[in-house]
Amino acid sequence: MARKKLKQDSELDSFDFEKAVPAGSDGVNKEVLAEAKIRSKIVDEARTKKVLKSVRYDSKLLAQVKKLAKVEGIPYQTLMNSLLRAGLESRKTNLIDRVKRIERKLFKKHG
Repeated sequence: MARKKLKQDSELDSFDFEKAVPAGSDGVNKEVLAEAKIRSKIVDEARTKKVLKSVRYDSKLLAQVKKLAKVEGIPYQTLMNSLLRAGLESRKTNLIDRVKRIERKLFKKHG
C-alpha cells in the first residue's frame, strides 16, 4: 500500500508509521524499517562519516529494495544500509551462539 505524499513536516510527525509498514512481506521486520526511518532523518555528523563506494547489486534485489523504500518513504540507500547492518548483527549473534554451543559440548565431554 503506497503512502500519500505529505505536504508538511507536521503531517509527517503525526503520521502513524506502524500502520503503514507491511511487516514481514519481504522478510523485513518492523524494527529494521523503524531504524531505517530514524537514520534517514539524521543529517548531522552521521552524514560526514559515510563513505562513497561503488557497489554492484543484482538488478532484481535492487528493484525490491527501491520498491520497499518508496513504500516506506525513505531513501533506498538508507534502507540498504539498515538491512546490511541487521544482517551482520544477526550473523554475529548466530556465530556467538554457535561458539557457545560448541563450548558447552566440549566442556560436557571433558569436564
